[in-house]
Amino acid sequence: MESISSPQDVLKALNREKQSTANKIVDEVIAQAIFCPAQREHLIAMCYQVGEEQFREFTKIQLNTFGKMVNTTKVIVIIRK
Repeated sequence: MESISSPQDVLKALNREKQSTANKIVDEVIAQAIFCPAQREHLIAMCYQVGEEQFREFTKIQLNTFGKMVNTTKVIVIIRK
């Protein structure tokens, strides 16, 4: 079974070409750990309000260190689910 135990594992899973256990773990971690429900709703509203390009910049600022590790396009896809 695949596992996520380092930032490199996260990056590898985010740059995927196929769905795998590691990918599902990363999706779940991002969806649940990074965005509390109130922040998630705020970010969804921001995305629709300002558009994806400005949202990417906003996300990079908000996520600080994690934002450097996470592809913000992936974040946009996750919050639209």
